[in-house]
Amino acid sequence: MKKGYVIKEILEEDKRFSYIQLSDEIREHLEKDQQIASKVYENFLSVLNKNEREQLEGLLIKIKNAFK
Repeated sequence: MKKGYVIKEILEEDKRFSYIQLSDEIREHLEKDQQIASKVYENFLSVLNKNEREQLEGLLIKIKNAFK
């Protein structure tokens, strides 16, 4: 992972513990990526009607559950 993507803060009260969080920079990148992915997903599914989308969702869930 690139430097600056993760922020690690050691707990002052107990140095054995630390908090790890994503930096603001990487959060912004992830939000933009999520917006792009949502648009692609919407465009991909735009050729299907509501019933077909529900069927597809059910089938994808079934496939996902088969690999658990």
